[in-house]
Amino acid sequence: MADNYLEKKMEELHNRKVGCAPTRVSPASRHLLTFPFKPLRVLVIARDRHAVSQYTKTFQQAGCRVAVVSTIDAAETDLPQDHGCRYYAVGNDEQTAPAFSNLIASWRDIDVVVMLDNWPAMTALLRDHAASRPYPNDWGFPILTVSQNRVTRHDIMADITISSPVPDVPDVPDRPEATVLTFLALKSNSPISSITF
Repeated sequence: MADNYLEKKMEELHNRKVGCAPTRVSPASRHLLTFPFKPLRVLVIARDRHAVSQYTKTFQQAGCRVAVVSTIDAAETDLPQDHGCRYYAVGNDEQTAPAFSNLIASWRDIDVVVMLDNWPAMTALLRDHAASRPYPNDWGFPILTVSQNRVTRHDIMADITISSPVPDVPDVPDRPEATVLTFLALKSNSPISSITF
């Protein structure tokens, strides 16, 4: 009896068509717009900010590695205890270079920079890093500057300078600008220079 059962199952398997089962698309995902997004290495420059989790969380939810450079300690920000970011608290401009070189030694490169505050020392380090690479960054190394109700993309690889300093953005949680950061960070979005709310 066991032999007959096994023979029947083998025949059924043998007689089936070779191929894959049709994929089902859920009704909820039919109306979603998706983009190819590799796990990026994202640097968030937040000079004196307490509300930075809205900017880090956006990229972390997309599977990216995030580092934050700030002048205040991580415990003074709204980042949770287990925030999962590399956090560099630097006291002055002289301490930015060692923190930046530690980040580059760990990650080898940076794919996207989110600049929340104008910080000339960090901008100079980013320019020097982009110029010192023996090959260009395949993602394009965009710098996303965030101002109130506006996110602007600058392409440092095309030697486009940030013409004006980043205006002061209110240091409050749940800013609407954080929602478009991943969209402007996309590789194929270099023609889109800014999004205004």
